[in-house]
Amino acid sequence: MNDLMRYIRNYFFISDDAVAEMQDRFSAESVSRGDFYLKTGHQSDRISFISEGIFRIYRMAEEKEVTQWISMPGTFITDLAGFVFDQPARWNI
Repeated sequence: MNDLMRYIRNYFFISDDAVAEMQDRFSAESVSRGDFYLKTGHQSDRISFISEGIFRIYRMAEEKEVTQWISMPGTFITDLAGFVFDQPARWNI
């Protein structure tokens, strides 16, 4: 069982069949160091679970990078307002 399924099982009681069905709906993705998961102004069309690595959520303000959050393994990332309300992302990830 992968990290995401363990995470879900920690918070919800679900059957083995439901876990198997959920696993079929997720796919692994890699983001290389220095690459972007999401850029400001682009559409946020996914929410992802971090199993390895660290992601920094930031934006530019007055020619400086301003960090909003550091996301660690075992957490989810997205630009939530953009993802939910179908608006351009406000943050770089």
